[in-house]
Amino acid sequence: NNRPVADVKVGVRIEHARASDLVLHLISPQGTRILLAENRGGASSAGYGASIVTTNVFPRTDSGGPEEDRNVIETGNNFGTIRIRYDFFTIPDTLRVYYDGVRIFDSGLINGAGTWNINYGPGTSTQVTIVVNEGGSNQNTRWNYTATIVTEQIIYTFFTEDTNLTTTPIKFAIPPFTSSSGLPLTNVVVLRDGFENANDGLNFPAGSFIDGWRVDRDNIDVLSNGGPFGSLGPAYAGQKWIDIQGNSPGIISTNVTTTPGKQYRVSFAYTRNPDTNNIAPASARISLNGATFLNVLAPVDNTVGNVNWKTNSAVFTATLPSTKLEVASTQTTPTFYGVFFDDFTVEELADQQGYFLPEETLNSLRGQSALGTWTLEVWDNRVGASINPPPELLSWELQFIFGNTNPPAVPLTFCPSSTNVASVYDPNCVPVTNTVAGNEIRYFIVDAPRSATLATNILSSATGDLVLMFNQDGLPSGNPLVDLIVNTNFGAGDEAFLLGTNGLPPNLKPGQRYYLGVANFNPGETNTFTIRVGFDRTDGSLISVNPLTNGQCFTNTIPATNALDYYQFTVSTNATAVSFSLSMTNPDVNLVVRRALPVIDPLPRPNPGEYDYLSANSGTQADTITITTNSQPVPLAPGVWYLGVYNVATNPVTYAICADESTNSPYNIIRLTNDVPRDFTIPAGSPLTNFFLFTIDQTNAAVSFWLYNLNNPADLLVNLDALPDPGNYLFAGSGSSNNPVQILVDTNGFLSDLNGDWYLAVDNQSPNDLSFTILATFSTNGLPVVINPQLIITNGTLCLSWNSVVGQDYYVEAKTNLTD
Repeated sequence: NNRPVADVKVGVRIEHARASDLVLHLISPQGTRILLAENRGGASSAGYGASIVTTNVFPRTDSGGPEEDRNVIETGNNFGTIRIRYDFFTIPDTLRVYYDGVRIFDSGLINGAGTWNINYGPGTSTQVTIVVNEGGSNQNTRWNYTATIVTEQIIYTFFTEDTNLTTTPIKFAIPPFTSSSGLPLTNVVVLRDGFENANDGLNFPAGSFIDGWRVDRDNIDVLSNGGPFGSLGPAYAGQKWIDIQGNSPGIISTNVTTTPGKQYRVSFAYTRNPDTNNIAPASARISLNGATFLNVLAPVDNTVGNVNWKTNSAVFTATLPSTKLEVASTQTTPTFYGVFFDDFTVEELADQQGYFLPEETLNSLRGQSALGTWTLEVWDNRVGASINPPPELLSWELQFIFGNTNPPAVPLTFCPSSTNVASVYDPNCVPVTNTVAGNEIRYFIVDAPRSATLATNILSSATGDLVLMFNQDGLPSGNPLVDLIVNTNFGAGDEAFLLGTNGLPPNLKPGQRYYLGVANFNPGETNTFTIRVGFDRTDGSLISVNPLTNGQCFTNTIPATNALDYYQFTVSTNATAVSFSLSMTNPDVNLVVRRALPVIDPLPRPNPGEYDYLSANSGTQADTITITTNSQPVPLAPGVWYLGVYNVATNPVTYAICADESTNSPYNIIRLTNDVPRDFTIPAGSPLTNFFLFTIDQTNAAVSFWLYNLNNPADLLVNLDALPDPGNYLFAGSGSSNNPVQILVDTNGFLSDLNGDWYLAVDNQSPNDLSFTILATFSTNGLPVVINPQLIITNGTLCLSWNSVVGQDYYVEAKTNLTD
């Protein structure tokens, strides 16, 4: 790297029985010699720096057939030693070890017991794979081994001029010259979550929020010690845990606040779902910012009653102020059983490195080129090297901060603020003529308005042939593989290109920054130019946010645009619920809601992470969002809430938006009696506030829920001990006027106990009023639940149909006459 040095740190790790014998110099490629330390440390035998040795034990046994056994071990370090203590008994087996995709050990076909010590790394991976009987054995066998991973973390003594890290000269420091603070070091916990605030349930779909985690892909289960599936536990910590595999491979994620450059440890508990129907291992993946961090393999080593939780941890260095932590099931075959996870912890590791001021300043290296050979010179100038144990330079490193050699990037501005053309202006709002000389590139920053859908980029020159370059993420370099390069008008004239939010990429990203570059086509020329970007819409100096009044509706028309109409509503301190509704006369607008927070941009948009709630019903069906003090992911709280209305049609849409606050519960709970039907009507456009309650407290074997006499399509949603909604339910069924809904639940399924409060909701799937009959009935005294099937007679043939439960036995009875 030929860039100039702005700052350099020198880290050393030296084993020496008397550190005061040593003199350390750093020599730059230009020959500049810096005295780092000279005969410091007194009679101490601690040397410079320290090493922390970590030992983790991974037992593994098998007494089954000839199948291959593959064990992926996350070591948390990219180098170390594997100690394998094995017993292959009488029948010979093979054991192989892989690291970074390369086989580093092969035992051959052997029997008996013994121990191997195998070094791995340094490399790019932190995982070691141990394979027994690769490809399968030709006979039944049994074996066991215990793998012990020994890794070393080096703590350097750093010489630095950064007074934010230290003000202690090396001559006043105490060996082994590690933590210069002298204070106890404590890791800072930035995330600790065992899903304790999540609701129990199966198959939470994508878009759901589970105790601060977002379900990114269908679906996951939340289980608890006292819940319907508590027999599969208990939890590793607390009361709850998750299965990352519902009835399909799920993905969850959360964002963790991090500091770039700091080290963090991720730890968690895991095991395989021990359901008696599950005979296979389970696998999952932990990712950070989309990159694989850990692969988790949960072996078949547990049973119901012996969940056998295991723990794992690994360290990463943050690169961003917010790190996305993702957990994904990697099951490759259809199954209901995945990896259980519990007790996620992310902690910022205390910096144990020692930082000290050198004997001579390192500032004389500033401005020198970093390119070339850097030398650490170590003199043992007192007794010499004949000392026991023998001295050793175990490791040393340099950390550079390079000077910025990029030319400044000029922001394009709006002058006056009412114009829609961004350019380089003088104080009188007259466009400035710029100059580009030789092979240089002139850079410009463009901040796209949030309401813009089109951006016309124009480069004008009357003196020569210029090239216009575009890059969305950083300063363009002229590389056609990463930059858009425009040079259609050879010679003097204009170069132009259009960015739109739709169409072929690159696309305009409203509210985000992009970069332009201007260069000479002929590097031997010097040319003048003007540059400007015209937008179809601008935000002005302030986005208009209209206030809403409780109980009153606001009517507006939004054009066909990607821009949003914004509103705000102030929730009072005694509110228990608020309902935001959006109705329209023609299709189609949608609604997003977000609680106001002290962030740079608190306004909601229909993008992941930029809203708390979203309703996107199609056509002219009303969008309603009801928020209570128990709502997830963000419960109702006093203060300002922002609403955004966005148009998904190609025409203007007229709409009315309303806010209705309540100091009482918004829910209407109707209790059902066993085997007594209840007729009910829900007005068109009503929010989901009517719930039916059916209590079971007699340890019944089965319960049946019915929805019939429907005049329009509707869904029946069922949940146990919690209110259901379209994103959170245990059971659901869809019906219509000629298709009743029946949901049968019995103790032969995954529920072993039906006792509790069962809540039912009817979700209207039409724009009209909905009328229906709802019925709940349970079996008593061992009698079965009677089903009333749908009867269809066609050409003298009888057809009975009903919603059935897989695995359930059904009995059909008939009479030969009507008098028996």
